[in-house]
Amino acid sequence: MTDQELLATAGDFAISVLLGALIGIEREKRKSEEDDTGHVAGLRTFTLLALLGAVAGWLERETSAPWILAAAILIVGALVIVGYFINAKPGPDDKGLTTYIAAMVVFLLGAMVMLGDQALAIGLGVITAAVLAYKQPLHGFVEKLGWDDVYAGVRLMIATFIALPLLPDRAIDPWGALNPYKLWLLVILISSLSLVGYVLTRWLGPTRGAALTGLTGGLVSATAVTLSFSKEAREKPQEATQRNSAPCSRWFSS
Repeated sequence: MTDQELLATAGDFAISVLLGALIGIEREKRKSEEDDTGHVAGLRTFTLLALLGAVAGWLERETSAPWILAAAILIVGALVIVGYFINAKPGPDDKGLTTYIAAMVVFLLGAMVMLGDQALAIGLGVITAAVLAYKQPLHGFVEKLGWDDVYAGVRLMIATFIALPLLPDRAIDPWGALNPYKLWLLVILISSLSLVGYVLTRWLGPTRGAALTGLTGGLVSATAVTLSFSKEAREKPQEATQRNSAPCSRWFSS
Protein backbone atom coordinates (compact mmCIF):
# COMPACT_ATOMS: atom_id res chain seq x y z
CA MET A 1 0.00 0.00 0.00
CA THR A 2 1.45 3.37 -1.04
CA ASP A 3 1.56 6.40 1.21
CA GLN A 4 -1.27 8.02 -0.77
CA GLU A 5 -3.46 4.95 -0.42
CA LEU A 6 -2.63 4.72 3.28
CA LEU A 7 -3.59 8.36 3.77
CA ALA A 8 -6.88 7.87 1.89
CA THR A 9 -7.69 4.80 3.99
CA ALA A 10 -6.93 6.69 7.21
CA GLY A 11 -9.21 9.48 6.04
CA ASP A 12 -12.01 7.00 5.40
CA PHE A 13 -11.61 5.53 8.88
CA ALA A 14 -11.67 9.04 10.34
CA ILE A 15 -14.92 9.83 8.51
CA SER A 16 -16.49 6.63 9.82
CA VAL A 17 -15.45 7.38 13.39
CA LEU A 18 -16.73 10.96 13.16
CA LEU A 19 -20.10 9.80 11.85
CA GLY A 20 -20.40 7.34 14.72
CA ALA A 21 -19.35 10.03 17.20
CA LEU A 22 -21.90 12.49 15.78
CA ILE A 23 -24.82 10.13 16.28
CA GLY A 24 -23.34 8.82 19.54
CA ILE A 25 -23.19 12.33 21.02
CA GLU A 26 -26.88 12.82 20.24
CA ARG A 27 -27.79 9.47 21.84
CA GLU A 28 -25.59 10.22 24.88
CA LYS A 29 -27.23 13.61 25.33
CA ARG A 30 -30.70 12.13 24.90
CA LYS A 31 -29.93 9.39 27.39
CA SER A 32 -28.81 11.88 30.04
CA GLU A 33 -31.79 14.21 29.51
CA GLU A 34 -34.38 11.42 29.63
CA ASP A 35 -32.59 9.53 32.45
CA ASP A 36 -32.57 6.50 30.15
CA THR A 37 -30.43 4.02 32.07
CA GLY A 38 -31.81 1.08 30.12
CA HIS A 39 -30.16 2.04 26.85
CA VAL A 40 -26.43 1.57 27.30
CA ALA A 41 -25.52 2.73 23.79
CA GLY A 42 -23.88 6.13 23.84
CA LEU A 43 -20.88 7.94 22.40
CA ARG A 44 -18.37 5.11 22.83
CA THR A 45 -20.73 2.39 21.62
CA PHE A 46 -21.73 4.22 18.45
CA THR A 47 -18.16 5.20 17.70
CA LEU A 48 -17.02 1.59 18.03
CA LEU A 49 -19.94 0.38 15.90
CA ALA A 50 -18.96 2.78 13.12
CA LEU A 51 -15.36 1.63 13.42
CA LEU A 52 -16.44 -2.01 13.30
CA GLY A 53 -18.44 -1.34 10.16
CA ALA A 54 -15.46 0.43 8.63
CA VAL A 55 -13.16 -2.48 9.43
CA ALA A 56 -15.64 -4.95 7.91
CA GLY A 57 -15.98 -2.81 4.79
CA TRP A 58 -12.20 -2.44 4.51
CA LEU A 59 -11.65 -6.18 4.83
CA GLU A 60 -14.24 -6.85 2.14
CA ARG A 61 -12.60 -4.28 -0.12
CA GLU A 62 -9.10 -5.63 0.37
CA THR A 63 -9.95 -9.34 0.18
CA SER A 64 -12.88 -9.17 -2.28
CA ALA A 65 -14.81 -11.46 0.11
CA PRO A 66 -18.41 -10.25 0.47
CA TRP A 67 -19.10 -12.80 3.18
CA ILE A 68 -17.01 -10.79 5.67
CA LEU A 69 -19.38 -7.83 5.67
CA ALA A 70 -22.42 -10.11 5.53
CA ALA A 71 -21.21 -12.05 8.57
CA ALA A 72 -20.48 -8.82 10.43
CA ILE A 73 -23.98 -7.51 9.67
CA LEU A 74 -25.53 -10.73 10.99
CA ILE A 75 -23.45 -10.62 14.17
CA VAL A 76 -24.14 -6.96 14.90
CA GLY A 77 -27.82 -7.42 14.06
CA ALA A 78 -28.05 -10.36 16.47
CA LEU A 79 -26.35 -8.35 19.22
CA VAL A 80 -28.72 -5.42 18.65
CA ILE A 81 -31.78 -7.70 18.83
CA VAL A 82 -30.50 -9.38 21.99
CA GLY A 83 -29.79 -5.97 23.54
CA TYR A 84 -33.28 -4.80 22.75
CA PHE A 85 -34.96 -7.78 24.36
CA ILE A 86 -32.72 -7.54 27.42
CA ASN A 87 -33.50 -3.84 27.96
CA ALA A 88 -37.11 -3.84 26.75
CA LYS A 89 -39.58 -2.63 29.35
CA PRO A 90 -43.24 -3.38 28.59
CA GLY A 91 -45.52 -0.43 29.18
CA PRO A 92 -45.07 3.35 29.02
CA ASP A 93 -41.38 3.12 30.01
CA ASP A 94 -40.48 1.24 26.83
CA LYS A 95 -38.14 3.48 24.79
CA GLY A 96 -38.79 1.73 21.49
CA LEU A 97 -36.40 0.65 18.77
CA THR A 98 -34.89 4.03 17.87
CA THR A 99 -31.48 3.56 19.50
CA TYR A 100 -31.11 0.00 18.22
CA ILE A 101 -32.02 0.94 14.66
CA ALA A 102 -29.60 3.87 14.87
CA ALA A 103 -26.90 1.42 15.95
CA MET A 104 -27.40 -0.67 12.81
CA VAL A 105 -27.45 2.47 10.66
CA VAL A 106 -24.13 3.63 12.14
CA PHE A 107 -22.53 0.26 11.46
CA LEU A 108 -23.70 0.29 7.85
CA LEU A 109 -22.57 3.90 7.36
CA GLY A 110 -19.08 2.94 8.49
CA ALA A 111 -19.05 0.14 5.92
CA MET A 112 -20.36 2.46 3.18
CA VAL A 113 -17.51 4.90 3.74
CA MET A 114 -14.89 2.18 3.25
CA LEU A 115 -16.65 0.84 0.14
CA GLY A 116 -16.34 4.18 -1.64
CA ASP A 117 -19.66 5.92 -0.88
CA GLN A 118 -18.24 8.62 1.39
CA ALA A 119 -20.46 11.49 0.23
CA LEU A 120 -23.64 9.44 0.48
CA ALA A 121 -22.65 8.08 3.89
CA ILE A 122 -21.96 11.57 5.23
CA GLY A 123 -25.30 12.83 3.94
CA LEU A 124 -27.19 9.91 5.43
CA GLY A 125 -25.31 10.31 8.70
CA VAL A 126 -26.29 13.97 8.97
CA ILE A 127 -29.92 13.10 8.17
CA THR A 128 -29.88 10.34 10.80
CA ALA A 129 -28.49 12.71 13.43
CA ALA A 130 -31.11 15.33 12.53
CA VAL A 131 -33.99 12.84 12.76
CA LEU A 132 -32.76 11.74 16.18
CA ALA A 133 -32.08 15.26 17.48
CA TYR A 134 -35.38 16.78 16.37
CA LYS A 135 -37.53 14.27 18.21
CA GLN A 136 -39.85 16.76 19.93
CA PRO A 137 -40.42 19.03 16.90
CA LEU A 138 -41.16 16.03 14.68
CA HIS A 139 -43.59 14.51 17.18
CA GLY A 140 -45.23 17.90 17.68
CA PHE A 141 -45.60 18.33 13.94
CA VAL A 142 -47.23 14.91 13.58
CA GLU A 143 -49.68 15.77 16.35
CA LYS A 144 -50.80 18.84 14.38
CA LEU A 145 -51.52 16.80 11.25
CA GLY A 146 -55.00 15.58 10.47
CA TRP A 147 -56.05 12.63 8.36
CA ASP A 148 -56.82 14.97 5.46
CA ASP A 149 -53.17 16.06 5.50
CA VAL A 150 -52.02 12.44 5.46
CA TYR A 151 -54.35 11.63 2.57
CA ALA A 152 -53.03 14.64 0.63
CA GLY A 153 -49.46 13.42 1.07
CA VAL A 154 -50.39 9.91 -0.04
CA ARG A 155 -52.17 11.24 -3.13
CA LEU A 156 -49.10 13.30 -4.00
CA MET A 157 -46.88 10.20 -3.69
CA ILE A 158 -49.24 8.25 -5.95
CA ALA A 159 -49.25 11.04 -8.54
CA THR A 160 -45.44 11.27 -8.43
CA PHE A 161 -44.23 7.68 -8.25
CA ILE A 162 -47.09 5.77 -9.89
CA ALA A 163 -48.93 8.03 -12.34
CA LEU A 164 -45.96 10.07 -13.62
CA PRO A 165 -43.78 7.14 -14.82
CA LEU A 166 -46.74 5.78 -16.79
CA LEU A 167 -47.16 8.91 -18.91
CA PRO A 168 -45.35 9.20 -22.27
CA ASP A 169 -42.54 11.73 -22.33
CA ARG A 170 -43.26 12.94 -25.86
CA ALA A 171 -45.62 15.27 -27.67
CA ILE A 172 -48.98 13.73 -28.53
CA ASP A 173 -50.37 16.54 -30.71
CA PRO A 174 -49.44 17.50 -34.29
CA TRP A 175 -47.90 20.80 -33.14
CA GLY A 176 -45.59 19.20 -30.56
CA ALA A 177 -46.94 21.34 -27.72
CA LEU A 178 -48.67 18.82 -25.45
CA ASN A 179 -46.31 16.58 -23.52
CA PRO A 180 -48.30 14.59 -20.92
CA TYR A 181 -45.21 13.86 -18.83
CA LYS A 182 -44.13 17.50 -18.56
CA LEU A 183 -47.68 18.75 -18.00
CA TRP A 184 -48.22 16.26 -15.16
CA LEU A 185 -44.78 17.15 -13.77
CA LEU A 186 -45.90 20.78 -13.57
CA VAL A 187 -49.05 19.69 -11.75
CA ILE A 188 -46.91 17.75 -9.28
CA LEU A 189 -44.65 20.76 -8.72
CA ILE A 190 -47.61 23.01 -8.01
CA SER A 191 -49.18 20.45 -5.69
CA SER A 192 -45.86 19.87 -3.91
CA LEU A 193 -45.34 23.59 -3.34
CA SER A 194 -48.89 23.90 -2.05
CA LEU A 195 -48.28 21.05 0.36
CA VAL A 196 -44.92 22.43 1.47
CA GLY A 197 -46.46 25.86 1.95
CA TYR A 198 -49.26 24.38 4.01
CA VAL A 199 -46.82 22.42 6.17
CA LEU A 200 -44.53 25.42 6.73
CA THR A 201 -47.50 27.63 7.52
CA ARG A 202 -48.72 25.18 10.14
CA TRP A 203 -45.22 24.90 11.57
CA LEU A 204 -43.83 28.46 11.35
CA GLY A 205 -46.89 30.64 10.88
CA PRO A 206 -48.34 32.37 7.78
CA THR A 207 -45.56 34.94 7.24
CA ARG A 208 -42.52 32.73 7.67
CA GLY A 209 -44.13 29.76 5.97
CA ALA A 210 -44.94 31.76 2.83
CA ALA A 211 -41.48 33.33 2.72
CA LEU A 212 -39.69 30.00 2.94
CA THR A 213 -42.03 28.44 0.39
CA GLY A 214 -41.38 31.25 -2.09
CA LEU A 215 -37.62 31.16 -1.49
CA THR A 216 -37.13 27.41 -1.85
CA GLY A 217 -39.75 26.93 -4.54
CA GLY A 218 -38.36 29.78 -6.63
CA LEU A 219 -35.08 27.90 -6.95
CA VAL A 220 -36.97 25.10 -8.68
CA SER A 221 -39.69 26.79 -10.67
CA ALA A 222 -40.88 30.38 -10.40
CA THR A 223 -43.90 29.51 -12.54
CA ALA A 224 -44.95 26.76 -10.16
CA VAL A 225 -44.58 29.11 -7.17
CA THR A 226 -46.72 31.76 -8.85
CA LEU A 227 -49.44 29.28 -9.76
CA SER A 228 -49.35 27.74 -6.29
CA PHE A 229 -49.74 31.09 -4.55
CA SER A 230 -52.48 32.11 -6.99
CA LYS A 231 -54.35 28.90 -6.22
CA GLU A 232 -54.01 29.50 -2.49
CA ALA A 233 -55.15 33.12 -2.84
CA ARG A 234 -58.34 31.98 -4.56
CA GLU A 235 -59.06 29.25 -2.02
CA LYS A 236 -57.99 31.13 1.15
CA PRO A 237 -58.13 34.88 0.44
CA GLN A 238 -58.16 35.84 4.13
CA GLU A 239 -54.85 34.08 4.89
CA ALA A 240 -53.27 35.48 1.73
CA THR A 241 -54.30 39.04 2.67
CA GLN A 242 -52.97 38.59 6.20
CA ARG A 243 -49.67 37.32 4.87
CA ASN A 244 -49.25 40.11 2.33
CA SER A 245 -50.13 42.83 4.82
CA ALA A 246 -47.59 41.66 7.40
CA PRO A 247 -44.51 43.93 7.51
CA CYS A 248 -41.24 42.51 6.27
CA SER A 249 -39.54 43.53 9.50
CA ARG A 250 -41.59 40.92 11.33
CA TRP A 251 -39.78 38.14 9.47
CA PHE A 252 -36.29 39.44 10.16
CA SER A 253 -36.84 40.68 13.71
CA SER A 254 -38.43 37.54 15.13
